[in-house]
Amino acid sequence: MAANQSLLVKIYYTDTTGQRQSIEKQVSVPAGTFSGSSSTTTSTYSRSAQSSGQGLIYIIIGVAGIAAIVGFFLYRQRKKKKK
Repeated sequence: MAANQSLLVKIYYTDTTGQRQSIEKQVSVPAGTFSGSSSTTTSTYSRSAQSSGQGLIYIIIGVAGIAAIVGFFLYRQRKKKKK
């Protein structure tokens, strides 16, 4: 069984009276958590790439929808001028 390592964490927060506070805590972290294993890194990267790709699709669809609406109104405006 691998030994745990400890990590010192400083937490800053604002309490209910509006005063800025900080607390230092020692957190136990299992050994090997920060080893940087390539499989963990690769899977994390591919998940984040998939998420950003899906967001890009929604942006493209939104821009195309807005362009279609603007185009429709411009077409309607030209059609009114001809009459």
